[in-house]
Amino acid sequence: MLIGVYTSTGNPIEVSPQHSYCLASQAKMQGCEVVFFERKDIDYNSKIIEGIIRKNGRWEKEIFPFPDVVIDECLTLDKEVNKGIQEAKVLIDKVPRIKFPTLDKFEIYNKFKKSNKLRQYIPPYDIINSISIVKQYLGEYNRIVVKPIKGIKGNDIIFIEKKDDYYLIKNHTKSHKLSQNQFDYLIKKIIDKTYIVQPYLECRTNLDRPFDFRVHVQRNSTGKWSITKMYARVGNKKSIISNLSQGGMISNIDYFLFTEFEDQAVHTKETLSKIALNIAKYANSIFSYTLDELGVDLSIDKNNKVWLYEINGSPACRFHKWQRARKTVAYAKYIIKNQKK
Repeated sequence: MLIGVYTSTGNPIEVSPQHSYCLASQAKMQGCEVVFFERKDIDYNSKIIEGIIRKNGRWEKEIFPFPDVVIDECLTLDKEVNKGIQEAKVLIDKVPRIKFPTLDKFEIYNKFKKSNKLRQYIPPYDIINSISIVKQYLGEYNRIVVKPIKGIKGNDIIFIEKKDDYYLIKNHTKSHKLSQNQFDYLIKKIIDKTYIVQPYLECRTNLDRPFDFRVHVQRNSTGKWSITKMYARVGNKKSIISNLSQGGMISNIDYFLFTEFEDQAVHTKETLSKIALNIAKYANSIFSYTLDELGVDLSIDKNNKVWLYEINGSPACRFHKWQRARKTVAYAKYIIKNQKK
């Protein structure tokens, strides 16, 4: 069995060296090979590629037939097909693919609101297309959050609270007091972009730090959804977000739950696991293709209410690359076997 890992441009080994090594190692342990290649390596007339494999302890280039399955590592194949790039068109026409893009926050929320089982985890939200929308949320909730629909890593998330004669604005750990005119100017700038507004969800630890949970779910060797890794992310005490890229830190899930929820720790973990798997199953029904992995971001507020922050189709796995690679290879083998039936 030959598993291909594709990037449009740039040496795949250099794009993600640790992930590449984990995939190559896991493939050998599971009795197959992984070949890494980019667009220029494809000869679509002869249906061959010049790819990089791990051989005798080093990376080597060799000629291969088209792989049995391809992993779209940087989620670029659909864009390339839409641009009429022939290499991409032939590749996805001839080779089954795993790894697909998901939707942005607003589209995901809209889809999940249609689920009777899962809509309870979606916080109230609206697109910001006028100052009145923001003032409406402030009037109803007093403390709100605005965030870019296509934002990543917690960037550009703004907390807003209405005080008697000013607006308190927080961006990560920085705070500002704005007058009415300054506040109106800020919102007008946001309207020109694509942001959503939500009530502020008070999800903070006993030591008053923001937290959430990342649940990384993947399809396994039987094609079923399973949990690869679950951990808590805990942010700076002065911040409203817990993203690792914004100074947050990871906490072992069992230790965190025991510290925060004591005798409810086991039940809470089971609840989060069940919700994440249900979210993955429903998310897959939204698309015409089969998703292979998701990062599901959940949290629990001061009233013990679980909320879905977002789902990510290409979740970071800085601290569990090996576990992720094991399931990626196992699922790729499952796809190959079922394609050949």
